[in-house]
Parts: sequence; structure tokens; C-alpha cells
Amino acid sequence: MGQFDRVSFEGKKVTRRQRQAIHHVSGLTSARFNLALHPAQGSWMPKTDWSGTSHMGAGAADLYVYGMSTMKDDDLHEITRLLRREGGQAAFLRGPFVDMPWHWHTLDLDTHGMDPWAANFQVPEYRKGNDGLVAGRDDPFPYRPSPIRKWDFK
Repeated sequence: MGQFDRVSFEGKKVTRRQRQAIHHVSGLTSARFNLALHPAQGSWMPKTDWSGTSHMGAGAADLYVYGMSTMKDDDLHEITRLLRREGGQAAFLRGPFVDMPWHWHTLDLDTHGMDPWAANFQVPEYRKGNDGLVAGRDDPFPYRPSPIRKWDFK
């Protein structure tokens, strides 16, 4: 059982490593907000107009919590912080402000087999503090843990 094996997370394919990280953060969000993280999309998916190729390889997942559209910004930002700090994810909060439904686009840092677009554009943009959609555009939520760490798979 390797950390990069394909496993199911509520019916979506992710790596064992990413599922472990998301479950950890979901435990924290459940305790703090009484909200669990759920996958809207996993990895190894076909190219789409909405996500491009970023979900075609390993380590990508779109996550949501019920009621995101009515949550306070501070709470959405706290969950983003938890995904980044506690889960070792390049987590980008998405919503109507970028013409998308509310969700977090996450990439498990240092995953093997990640789609080249995600690995060579989105992860480096995250590390630079950018939003991961447009090169050089600031992330509206600039928090990054220092240092940025990958998930410590156990």
C-alpha cells in the first residue's frame, strides 16, 4: 500500500496520501465548524472546460463544505489556512469572485504523477503567493505557512 496509490474518497479518486491529509483537515473543520470536507472532483479525470488538465494526474482534488456560499470570509479563510498549514496542500479558494462555484482547488504538494500543468504552473504559482489561475496574479488570500511543507504521510 503506497502513498501514491489510487483510492476512493467519497466516490472520487485521489491518492492514499491526499486522502489522509484531507481526512486530517476534515477532522479539524468538523471540530471547529461542525463541517466536513467533501470532494467535488478528484484526480485522474478527463480534461474539462472548467478545470483544464489540472485533474488529469495525481494529487488534485476540489473540495467543499456544505453551506460555503453563506459562510463568513473569516471562516472560509480559516479552512484555507488549515488545508495549507495542516494538510500540506496548495489550496486555492475559488468562488463567484473568479466565476466559479464555491470550492477549494487543492494540489497535494510533491505528489508523484501530478499533471504537468498542475506541477509546473499551479504549484510554483502557489509557492510564489499567486492565485494559480493567472501567472503573477496575487492570491486574494495570501497566507502561506512558513516554511511551506508537504504532507507527512504515515
